[in-house]
Amino acid sequence: VEDVVGEGGLKIGVLNPYSVIGRWGKISTWGFLSGLASVYGDDPIPLNPDGFWAGERVVYEPEDRRYEMVLRDSTYKPSTAEEGATALVADEEVDVLYGMVDSSSAIRVIEQVAKPTDTIYLTGGTSSPSITANPDYCGRKVFRANEHIGMEARALSKYIGDETDTDEVYLLAVDNTYGRTAAPPYRRYLEANGVEVVGERFVPGGFGEFRAVLEDIDEQANAVVGVFAGRTMQTYLTSLVDGNASGAFDLRAHNVLPGAVGTGFIGGALETALGEVTEEAIESANLGGMVTRYHWNQYDNPMNDDFVSGYEETYGTLPALFACGAFASGSAVAQAVEATGSLDGDDLAEEMYGMTIEKTPKGENAYTFQDYNNQAKSEMTIAEVVPNDRESWDELVMPSEPVARISPDDATIPRDDPDMTCDLTAQ
Repeated sequence: VEDVVGEGGLKIGVLNPYSVIGRWGKISTWGFLSGLASVYGDDPIPLNPDGFWAGERVVYEPEDRRYEMVLRDSTYKPSTAEEGATALVADEEVDVLYGMVDSSSAIRVIEQVAKPTDTIYLTGGTSSPSITANPDYCGRKVFRANEHIGMEARALSKYIGDETDTDEVYLLAVDNTYGRTAAPPYRRYLEANGVEVVGERFVPGGFGEFRAVLEDIDEQANAVVGVFAGRTMQTYLTSLVDGNASGAFDLRAHNVLPGAVGTGFIGGALETALGEVTEEAIESANLGGMVTRYHWNQYDNPMNDDFVSGYEETYGTLPALFACGAFASGSAVAQAVEATGSLDGDDLAEEMYGMTIEKTPKGENAYTFQDYNNQAKSEMTIAEVVPNDRESWDELVMPSEPVARISPDDATIPRDDPDMTCDLTAQ
């Protein structure tokens, strides 16, 4: 394998929100640095927390290799993301772009920077399936290891259809891009798994009158799938938990199990409605299985053990949500460098195309980039919430051990799905 140090090493532009929604940006960056180091058997790369704000440069030199990461703050705005990506490619001359947790910023970078400059781009934890399904955005040098809302919808729908006695649900979602994007696949995949969707309603962000809405839903269905994020999730769950516990209605709730911030909203809802967070209180809330992209306790294998302990020791918290897909992204880059010995974008992209990523927290060879769209498929899990017993997890609740596993093939949007209009095999 060619010695790439003499060529200056691989330069990676890392673009994430650090000053706004900063936790998501940090999780994505920490995961990427952990995955990169894992290929060389090293602990996660330490990072000065203050550097997130200043645009830190991180140099990592394992064995005879050299990686330089240049961090930039996207501020959770597409315009800032485009400006940062342009500067990274034009001024810093990075070989690879990585990052963005919001789909609008990722799409702007793909359209305005990555594709026009023919730069490899690995997205962060972006949620929209369209990034690797729409031919306007997908491409031979656009990769996503992170899971997305389409995979969440497929996995949760299969669990509800196969593993529960729920035969009819009501879809309740926030009226924004997230909710409007997620609701259609939930409807389609639920119905494909034999679950009738009896109704659908969108409410504005910050909506506070859920009690009457849920009482109405209770007359139509025995379960509700809620598609919410942020504090609207806490308002929704507070009303649902209080109504279930008091006997005002009886609705099993299925949701996405988010990371630390969202899990905090779930714990806050339980505490507000019930006054305490115990196993008995949670049981009375009738919270059903929730789909997870990744949490630290969902996988039992040596690689995950090493990841969790190293991440906790280095960064002071437990890995969740975007951390695993970010890890797989960093691992894939280093794996491609080792396989090719090259810094050339064409060589690295060709190696990553169809790649099975060897080192991931979900296990060995647990992520594979699909040849038709460069989306990695991986297993998803279903968990419930239980009282927290981990010191490095600050929230009142945490995920249980998995109650179900959804295979990569069942979770991934297939080539023949009506929403899958990307086909890289034709390029």
